[in-house]
Amino acid sequence: MEILNKKYIFNEVSKDRLLKSGFRYSRQLSTTDENIYILRFPLQKYKKYTVLECVITTELNTGETNVNVYDCNINNIYPPCYNDSRYKKLFNIFKQAVNKKLKELNIAEVA
Repeated sequence: MEILNKKYIFNEVSKDRLLKSGFRYSRQLSTTDENIYILRFPLQKYKKYTVLECVITTELNTGETNVNVYDCNINNIYPPCYNDSRYKKLFNIFKQAVNKKLKELNIAEVA
């Protein structure tokens, strides 16, 4: 999915705005120089269980944003989302969901 290999910027980023948008502070990813906030949402569910999850990470000071997709069964990056063209139809559904969330949050692609 090409949206995972792009760079994004969170426009008008602030701590209050991130928290109101559903982001949470990540103590594990943050350092003394960087304050990282994360937002997780399901991309695919089986019954009531999340199978694939999208994780958006944003750095508070710069607004630099990354998008990743994780396989919840092994808690690792989901490789087919990055380089497998056999799942194009399914990935279009994921792509629409991610793009909708990015637009809703006012996160823009860096040209």
